[in-house]
Amino acid sequence: MTSPINHQWFRTAVLLFAALAVLIGRCRAEVGTDTGILIVEHGAPRATIVVSPEAPEVVMEAVMELRVYVRKMSGATLPLSTSADTEGNLLLVGRMPAVDGLVPDLDRTDLGADGFVIRSFPGRLVITGRSDGYKTRHGDHPRVDCGTPNAVYAFLESLGIRWYMPGEDGEHVPSRTTIRVPVTNVSRRPDFDGRWIGWSTARSMGGKAYEAFHTWLVRNRTYGNAFHKGHSMSHLLPRQLFETNPEYFALVDGRRRGDAAANICTSSPEVRRVITENLLTQLSNGRSGLRGGGWRAYPVGHYDAWLWCRCDVCRAEYGDRTFTYATADESRPVGIGHGETAHPNYANGSLSLVNAVASDIAKKYPDTRITYYALYNIPGFPTIPVRPNVLPVMCHLAPNDPHWRSQVLEWEKISKHLYYYTYMGYRLDFPRLDIAESIKWCHEHKGIAMYFEHDAHTPVNSLALYLAAKATWDTDVDSKEILAAFYEHQYGKAAPMMQRFFETFDRATRGANRNYDSAYEYPKAMVRGLTDSLSGYLWIGLKQAEQPVVRRRITTLYSYWRATEHHVAAQRALSKWQKFKSRVNEEDARKALKRAIDYIDSVKAQFGMNARIALLSSEGYNPTLKEMNAWSRAQDEGGE
Repeated sequence: MTSPINHQWFRTAVLLFAALAVLIGRCRAEVGTDTGILIVEHGAPRATIVVSPEAPEVVMEAVMELRVYVRKMSGATLPLSTSADTEGNLLLVGRMPAVDGLVPDLDRTDLGADGFVIRSFPGRLVITGRSDGYKTRHGDHPRVDCGTPNAVYAFLESLGIRWYMPGEDGEHVPSRTTIRVPVTNVSRRPDFDGRWIGWSTARSMGGKAYEAFHTWLVRNRTYGNAFHKGHSMSHLLPRQLFETNPEYFALVDGRRRGDAAANICTSSPEVRRVITENLLTQLSNGRSGLRGGGWRAYPVGHYDAWLWCRCDVCRAEYGDRTFTYATADESRPVGIGHGETAHPNYANGSLSLVNAVASDIAKKYPDTRITYYALYNIPGFPTIPVRPNVLPVMCHLAPNDPHWRSQVLEWEKISKHLYYYTYMGYRLDFPRLDIAESIKWCHEHKGIAMYFEHDAHTPVNSLALYLAAKATWDTDVDSKEILAAFYEHQYGKAAPMMQRFFETFDRATRGANRNYDSAYEYPKAMVRGLTDSLSGYLWIGLKQAEQPVVRRRITTLYSYWRATEHHVAAQRALSKWQKFKSRVNEEDARKALKRAIDYIDSVKAQFGMNARIALLSSEGYNPTLKEMNAWSRAQDEGGE
C-alpha cells in the first residue's frame, strides 16, 4: 500500500514539473524556437527591430514602414534599437556586424543590386540585402541598390500585406493580433535588374497623387536601378550648336539641317567626341552606376526625328542594302510610315555612333551600359556587331505580332542583352490582364530591363502596372492567383461583379492598341450593349459593397468608367453621322462630343487625363471630326 505522503509528494512534483515546462516553453518562445520567431502576441510586441546607427535614409524609411504596418495589422508598435545585443527576439534589418556574422556568405550570394535574404535563427530574423540602398542626388531617380528596403517590403508581403494601387484605399492589411514568423530561409533576386514604371503623369498631377504613386513604386520594389533610355541628344549634342557647327547635323538634300525634323551626322568624329565628353561630364557628376550616382545605363538616344544624314561618310556606313516597308504592319515596329520608299540602312550609322561612344565610356566606367532606341524610328537593321556594354532598347511590346517579334528575334541574335520599353496606355488605357505573359516572353529573349510608361493615372492601368511590377520581379508569377487575391481583397462580396467588369473590359479591348503603345479610339467591340453591361457590373458591385472603403474604390472606378462610356458614345454618334450624313445626326454627334469632353474635363485632374480630350476635339487625332467639319462647311456654303 502506498502511503498518503508519497501521493502528496508525487502530486507536488508533477505540478512543479508542469510549471517548469510552461516556463521553459515561454522562454523558448521569447527567444525564438525551431517553430519560428514571435513578433507580436495578443497585440503586444514580442520583438525589437535592430538597425545600424549608420543605416542610410532609404533603410530607415523602410524600417518606419515596417513598424507602421505591423501596428496596422496587430496594434503593436515594435521597439527600435541600434544594438544587436538587445534582449529578446530581434529583427535585424540591413547590414551590420551581427548580420554579417549570421550570414557570412552574404557578399558572395548572387543577389544582384536589388535582391535580398530573409533568414531565421534562434531569436533572430535577418532581413537584408547585399546592399542597403541609397538615394541619388537626382530627384527624378532617387533610389538605387535597394536590397534591404526590398527585403522589408517582401517580408511585409509575406505577412499578407498588399499594395494594389497607390493610396491607402489601394492597400490590403489583414488583421492579426499575433504574428509568428515560421522558420525562414529565403534568397531572392529579381528576374529583371531594371524594373521601372514611369511617373511623369503622377508627377504632373503633383501633391498627394505624386507622393502616393512614388510610395507605391517603392513598396512594390520597382523603384530603383533604372536603366535609362530616351532621346538624350538635347544635352549631349544640343541643337544650339548648329549656329557654330552646322557640320554636326544631318546633311539632307545637299544642306545641313538643325531643325526638329533632322537628326545628327552619326559618322562625324567630332560629333562622337562632343557626345562622349558631355556624357563623361554627366557620369562624373554622379549619373553613373557608381555608388552615389545611381544610373546603371545612360542613353545615347538620337533625336525623335525622321531625317537622317546623307553625307558621303554616313552613306558609306549605311552600306548598299536598302529596306522597304510596304504595309502598315511591316512599318509599324520601325515607327515610320509605310510605302514603296527604299530606305538606306540608317541602323548601321546609329549603332556605329553608339558603339564608338560606348567604347570610350567603358574605359572609365566599365559597368555602365549605353542604351539607345534601336527598334524605333530607325529604318534598316545593323550588319555590324553590338558592343557588350551597349543595351539596345526594343520599343513597344507586341510578342504576338509577327512583324514586331521577328525584328526582336533578329536583335536577340546580335546583342548580349536587350531592354524593353512600352507605354501601358498611351491616350487610352486598357486592363491588359495578360501583361505578365508578354513580360515573361521578354525575359526569355535576353531582357534584363523593362520600362513602363503611361499617360493617365487610372484604376485600370494601375492594376496593369501592379501586374507588371510583380512579373518583372518574378516572371513565373501566377497572374490568375494575383488577380483572384486582388478582387477578393479590394472588393469583398462585390468581387465576382468586379472580376466580370475587368475581364469583360479586357476581352473587348485586346489588340485595340494596334500601334502597340497607343490607341486613339475604342474598338468597335465596345458596342452599346457591352458598355451597358460593364456599367451594370459596377452598379451591382456598388450595391453589394459592405465597407465604406470598398464603396469608395468602386465609386472611383465608376468615375473613371463614365469617361470611357461618354467617349464610346461620342464615337458611336460620329460613326452614325459618317454612315448617314444629315444635320440631325451631325447635331447628335456634336452633343455627344460635348458631353464626353465636358465630363472628361471634370475628372481629368483626378485621373491625369489631360491628353484624352484631344482625341475627341482635335482634327489631328479625330479624322471623322475633320470630315464632319468639312461637310458642315460645305453644307453651309451650299445653303447660301
